[in-house]
Amino acid sequence: MSKIAGVIRRLIAAQKGLTPLELLLGLAAVAVIFPLTVSNVMDITDNSEAKNDEIEVLQAIESAAECLGEDIKGAKEVDLVDGAAAVDRLTLTGVDGKETTAEGHRIVYGLSGSALLRSVDGVANTATEHIGSIIFSRSGEVVKVKVVLSVTGDSSVAEELTYLFFLS
Repeated sequence: MSKIAGVIRRLIAAQKGLTPLELLLGLAAVAVIFPLTVSNVMDITDNSEAKNDEIEVLQAIESAAECLGEDIKGAKEVDLVDGAAAVDRLTLTGVDGKETTAEGHRIVYGLSGSALLRSVDGVANTATEHIGSIIFSRSGEVVKVKVVLSVTGDSSVAEELTYLFFLS
């Protein structure tokens, strides 16, 4: 056995480079592995970007929901009838703000395309975007807001969020 090992060591030591067949096999292996690796890296990058977009949209929705909750808590009147069917527009009156008039502000929430608009005393601003639908309802002292959003714009991957706000 040691004679065979010695012969193999001498053959390896005598070899000065790679044979054309070894080079060809090495290149073939790289040619097969490289595209698969690049494809997987691209998929990971695309998925990461999509998740980042989704996180940004959800953060914007949460921020708008927080603002809506503060407006509802500060309102003297809410135009929702207790137990009535849900509506797609919410009007709050007498909302106290930093620059409050004697009677407070009138704030209206409604959907325009895929944007949720917040109109304060007739001046509209976009509260958030990527909204498929929004409905408001009231049960006792609780205002329920159901939001269907679509991060990608594809309604088949829409996500539904429900918020409950207590009137003060």
